[in-house]
This record gives sequence, structure tokens and C-alpha cells, in this order.
Amino acid sequence: MAQTDDIKIAEPPLTKTEDGDVRRVGVEIEYAGVSVLDSADIVVKAFGGTRRVESDHRVAVEDTRIGTFKVELDAAIAHKIKEGDAPTGKEDLERVSREVIGHAIAGPVPTEIVFPPVPWNDLDELDPLIEMLRDAGAEGTRDAVYYGFGVHLNPEVAEQSADYALRHLQAYIILEQWLREDIGVDTMRRVLPHIDPFPEEYALKLMDPDYHPDTETLIKDYLTDNPTRSRGFDMTPLFRFLDEDTLVANLEDVSLVNARPTFHYRLPNTELQDPDWTFITDWNRWVEVEKLAADKDRLNEDMTSFADDLKTPRVKRWFDQLRDRLHHD
Repeated sequence: MAQTDDIKIAEPPLTKTEDGDVRRVGVEIEYAGVSVLDSADIVVKAFGGTRRVESDHRVAVEDTRIGTFKVELDAAIAHKIKEGDAPTGKEDLERVSREVIGHAIAGPVPTEIVFPPVPWNDLDELDPLIEMLRDAGAEGTRDAVYYGFGVHLNPEVAEQSADYALRHLQAYIILEQWLREDIGVDTMRRVLPHIDPFPEEYALKLMDPDYHPDTETLIKDYLTDNPTRSRGFDMTPLFRFLDEDTLVANLEDVSLVNARPTFHYRLPNTELQDPDWTFITDWNRWVEVEKLAADKDRLNEDMTSFADDLKTPRVKRWFDQLRDRLHHD
């Protein structure tokens, strides 16, 4: 097993929710090389519980020592009609067709495990599952050039306010380039649209020190410039939780947006090829965003510098970066 004892879980500036509970974080991991059914068996070995099989491509593992896991092929077309959906008269044919399609695409389309939320300071309890996936032959982002797999972190928010959400958006945008470089975001993931950076026009709007929107305005402004879930920092689940009516009225497709009091951080790679990588690695990077968001003086200074940089013509920015790189070398 990889030695991860030396990797300390970074403490966020706010460790508890407004109700005084320890904040939790949900994790989602995408990978290839291990089927849904075999992955569910691995979850049972790691955490106990029992499997509830919906199909070969969707399994719930219930009554584990930390909660319920979802294991599924990460493609809606591979799943049968959910119970309660309006009948079409062709459910059996559709179920069989989806099963066949699911088997056909199971190679390039990842298996996904959705973990139950755990206290942020218990993230190391998830490490054994990563090791077991590696031992079973699971393949991560860098194991094939066409893999675009990622890890999503869903940190529970400490406050349910527009100001809190805004400060984390500002901090993330300021730190996004550093995060991408420190992670080494995979080429295929950069090409695919799932983790696109925020538009510069929107970034400049957020860097304005006089921008203090209420929740409704924050959501409307966000969706005007980002009418999508495809950002490295996706705010739509939190926004649906804070103000569902505004989110639904301003986003065309809300079918995959689940309301929850969490951020949705989608930038990290699945680094299964690295024996020292765990979820803690990317949690610790995320905590840098929370630290900047919590330090209002530093955040305001960085917002000014960041806005000045964005207003600099792209060519000059490129030459400045080249000069700095050559000087450093």
C-alpha cells in the first residue's frame, strides 16, 4: 500500500456548519478498467454493507459503516428508466437496449463511485478503497490519452449566504490557474468542455470591489455568463439549494442539477497511477481557495491585482510571462 501517513489533512478556516456540525465532504471518482459490479464488490470489502443491483451499470451499496455509495457507469444512456418515470409502453425494449449500449461503451465511459459525505477530517478513511481499486486494475486519467476522468469534491458550505458564495467564487477564479498547473490538468480534460474556465468578462465583474449582489442577483449574473454545469467550480447545486426558483428559471437544463448545500469542485484528475495520490491531495489544494475566501483583506488585494492583469492586453501578458520564465531559467 502507498504510504500516505505523512499527508496531513489541511484544516479549512471554517470547520463547522452554521448549525455547529462538522462540515462534511462528498467525493466522486471516475475511472476505467473495473466494472460497476466488481467495483460494488470492492466497496463492500472496504466498508461493509450490501449491494442493491438496479442493473449491470448501476448499483447502490447500502448500510456501509459510512453510509450509502452509488456505483454506476457514468452515462445516462446506459441506465434503465427510473422507477416512477412516465410509462412509454416500451420499457422492456428500452431497458434491454440500454443494457446493450451500456456494455458497448463501458470501455471509454468511466465507472463512477459516488461516496457518502464524510467529515472533512475523516477523508483518510477513504484511502483503502483507492488502494483496492488500484490493485483491481482501475485506470485513471493518465492511463490512456482519450481518458478524461476526474475527481469531484463536494465540500459542505459553512454559511448559506450570497457573500460567502461570492467570496469563494472570487477566490477560485484568482487561484484557478495555479490549481490547473499544480494539478497538471490532463490534456484531454482541458480539451473537453467539462471544466472550462470562467469567461474573463465574468471574472472582471466579480473582481469589482463594489459588486455585492444578493442571492438572486448572484445566481442570475452567474447563469447569464455561465449557463452550464461545465466549469471547474460548478455553483449550480448550491444555487439550486439556496434559491431553486431562480436557478430553474435561468438554466435551460436542470435535470442533472441536484440541490445541495455544497460546492462542486470538478477540476482534479483521477491520479490512480500515482501510488502517493489520495483524495487528501486535492482536498488540500481546495483548502487554499477557502483560506483566500476567508481572508477578506488579502482577497481584496488579490482581486485588484487580478483585475489589473485581466485588463492587460493578452500579447503583453504573454510577453511578461515569457520574460519571467526566461529570467527564472
